[in-house]
Amino acid sequence: MDEDNFLKRIDKIYGRLYLIGINYRLPDMPDLPSYDAFVDADTLRLEKPSIIDEIRYTTDGIIPEINSTL
Repeated sequence: MDEDNFLKRIDKIYGRLYLIGINYRLPDMPDLPSYDAFVDADTLRLEKPSIIDEIRYTTDGIIPEINSTL
């Protein structure tokens, strides 16, 4: 199976799933390290899937909420 081709096609389906109320989980970001502790300064660049309007984040380990940083 051609994973790149599959990921391009599934990206278009997320909007349909959302509209009909089906919960889904986005694929993990493959280049993100498996640990979640940063001990130095660095830059993290994320590319959001087309179905996602915004990404909210925290830097204190708390799960992001609607009022978290955009």
